[in-house]
Amino acid sequence: MSSSVIQTSRRLFLHWGPGGNAQVEREYFPAHLGIDFWDRPRNSHPSAFTDGVNATQSHLEKLHAVHGPIDLIAHSFGCAIALELSFRVPTLIRSITLLSGNEDVVRGTYQLAGELVKRGLGSLDLAPTLQAAERFQSWESFQALIPALFTVPHLFSYYWAPESHQAQEKYNASVHQSSVYLTGLNGRNYFDVGAALRAR
Repeated sequence: MSSSVIQTSRRLFLHWGPGGNAQVEREYFPAHLGIDFWDRPRNSHPSAFTDGVNATQSHLEKLHAVHGPIDLIAHSFGCAIALELSFRVPTLIRSITLLSGNEDVVRGTYQLAGELVKRGLGSLDLAPTLQAAERFQSWESFQALIPALFTVPHLFSYYWAPESHQAQEKYNASVHQSSVYLTGLNGRNYFDVGAALRAR
């Protein structure tokens, strides 16, 4: 669902993820903070990362036409979108604020898988699948790592902090949505964004 251009704001908030807090942001931010909230269109099927960036860029261009350079505020996966926009259209952006960015989800997934391998958890293919993902550094090898991780019994008890039971239960209830979301990342993806960041 896209927002309409708010004529009084030059701040654009990007979330673009499946988190439940997006609903609170969507309702509260425009009404109380003078921030134009922009979230990915809700589709029943995955969409490419580049499609999301293109949609956001189009919205950013509309805001820029009214206000000039825009302040981007990005949370979670919105950080990856904001960083990509900074490479594409830097003249449209006045400033970028990144909050709890997960643009390095690849490295985090490798670290989680590596820790599980050290503990001897998961199926027999987890270690070789992780080695292949680290060696080839491709989207295909990363995609192969995700199902291998899910062979670990009670995976999320290792992923979450011990005191985060409520967040864990909420995530587990919507894990199928997160899986659909993950499969939608293609085109220019985390590997490209990460490489560009390291080159800066």
